[in-house]
Amino acid sequence: SADSLAESLEQNGTLLPHDQLIVHHDTQVLLCRAALQKVSLQPVLIHTYTYVYTHTHIYLYMNSIYVQLHIYSFLMSRFRICHEWILHVNT
Repeated sequence: SADSLAESLEQNGTLLPHDQLIVHHDTQVLLCRAALQKVSLQPVLIHTYTYVYTHTHIYLYMNSIYVQLHIYSFLMSRFRICHEWILHVNT
């Protein structure tokens, strides 16, 4: 169901303010403000959860909207493409 998927996304992703970078051995850091801009969304959402669904896409659940993003550029830059929104993603 959509609710259970949302719960899964919430458990697998944590949105942190920028400059609060915490890295654990079981996480990857994704900075996605630029990616959100690429899909014409303003990254001002309070509840933003993320989950890496495949090796080539990332799915964001934002205010009941699912957004699919290509992550090849993230991989090329060690998951660093901006500096404002930090999402921890389970590996």
